[in-house]
Amino acid sequence: MREGREKGKYGRYLFHVILPDGSNFAERMIRRGYSRYFTKYGKSARYGRLYEQAEFLARREGCGIWKNRVKVQRQPLKAEH
Repeated sequence: MREGREKGKYGRYLFHVILPDGSNFAERMIRRGYSRYFTKYGKSARYGRLYEQAEFLARREGCGIWKNRVKVQRQPLKAEH
């Protein structure tokens, strides 16, 4: 099932794919770490919070693309004398 008839900035239709069990396909992909919530061109008014939460959980649990991520701690810059 496809939801919506909303057009994006470039005139293309934007759809939310709802699976037969009622789950949101994008949320499922983000939650499993197969994708991140891409917000460069804006956020989903309808599902933004759901996608943000899914990415947060995937990152926290190290799922998919978030597995084995090295946490880099920034070193303070040393002043040159």
